[in-house]
Amino acid sequence: YGDTFTFELVAGEGDVNNASFAIAGSQLITTTNLDFEAGATRSIRVRVTDGDGESFELTTDIQVLNQVETLYVTALESVLDGFRMSFSQQINMDVVNLYDAMSIHGEADLNIRGAATGDVRGSVVIAADGTSLQFVADSPLAMDTYFIVARSGAHAFQTVTGEWLDGNSDEVAGDDYNGSFTVLETPAIRLEIPSFARGAGQDVNVPAASNAGIPLVLESDGTVRSLYAIFSYDSKLLNVQDVVPSSELPSFVTLTTEFLEAGRIAVMFDATGSFPDGEGAPAGRLVIANVQSQVSATAGNGSLAILSLESVISNGTLSVGGGSAVQLVAALGDTTGDGSFSVADSTLAARLAMRLDSGLVNYPLVNPSLVADVTGNGTVSMLDAAMIAGVSGVDQGPSTDSASPPRQMLLRHEGSFRRADVINTSGVLSEEESKTLSEARNSAASRAQAFADIAAGWAASRTMNEGAGFTLTGDSDETNKSIFVDPGLV
Repeated sequence: YGDTFTFELVAGEGDVNNASFAIAGSQLITTTNLDFEAGATRSIRVRVTDGDGESFELTTDIQVLNQVETLYVTALESVLDGFRMSFSQQINMDVVNLYDAMSIHGEADLNIRGAATGDVRGSVVIAADGTSLQFVADSPLAMDTYFIVARSGAHAFQTVTGEWLDGNSDEVAGDDYNGSFTVLETPAIRLEIPSFARGAGQDVNVPAASNAGIPLVLESDGTVRSLYAIFSYDSKLLNVQDVVPSSELPSFVTLTTEFLEAGRIAVMFDATGSFPDGEGAPAGRLVIANVQSQVSATAGNGSLAILSLESVISNGTLSVGGGSAVQLVAALGDTTGDGSFSVADSTLAARLAMRLDSGLVNYPLVNPSLVADVTGNGTVSMLDAAMIAGVSGVDQGPSTDSASPPRQMLLRHEGSFRRADVINTSGVLSEEESKTLSEARNSAASRAQAFADIAAGWAASRTMNEGAGFTLTGDSDETNKSIFVDPGLV
């Protein structure tokens, strides 16, 4: 044969599927979609001719691979504080929820439960293209095996055209996805960042009443002498002015930053020669830097983004844990999501405090504490509702000054609620308890916790000793040891 060859599809034995293909030069290309369900192979007949005009013909079978055409989960990947999940198609972001309010959204469409640790709370951010999501837990995952369930259905995971999730990838839509992963160890060194909710144009300080910016927190065993990390964020939602060293860093440690590209800043320090031999940055939790930033003035209310600490390297070689967080564009206390404050915001916070709702209507993918926990004490109570009510009708966020000292408290026992005046503690509390309560009055948040602790003990004592103080019902999984007490204005 000569040095050049030409190829062509020809009629003859085995040419059954010639019409589905064409030859361009030396490449065989398809002229139509090949459906696996119509057959796992395609047969063609090809003639090859050399430069001298000599030729021969052959028949060949082409294997067709099965491609699942339904919506299914393509990957589940665990990270320090949650997991990432990818899909074969774009999902409908408007119907998925983690939390419910007033029975509008229904049961959670995504659940994560540890075999030993139980249900895990957090928030979900769906990627802009709708083909993946990230679940960010409220704290790093402990060592455990975690089970993930993604629901399929009309008000659960489905495509943008309404086709339900095919959980087991068998090309029959309508079944839930069940997956799992195991966290075998937790890193002794990790760099974390908190989640937050702030409105468009607002400065970001965590906690809200401080000027701390967004803290970057190093959790370590005391051996970190140098550190490198990349702070990643959505530059369309967050304007970062500076990353400044924390006052908690030893004075001889110099923190430097480098702007890499929009939404990515390298943060580093190297004090290898300054720490005493065998020592590093103080063990435990240490704020190493504060991100000075502001929510973009054009950010849409309710927008979500992932903040992450990537490529975290300790002591030059050791890859350590980098945390993730959620940014929600919403003013602290704006529980309705309408961009202003009203009685409705206070009402929704109160429903959360009374455990009537698990979430907020306009933020179904976000832990409601991000918006409603205006005291910053980690829980949503009637004090939060009172603080929000104190700024109704104005365009500023709530503060402790907006809430009056609690005059009544709300008690719940075995599913029943009852109002009660804040107790007269004279002759009831010990000297130490009285001191605790007195000191707690200096802070609205700590005052709320102190009232809750003391009232719980008092209420339990009355119930056991006098059988009074509550309206009791028969059907409940609550016990005398499970008494919910929430101080604040009722």
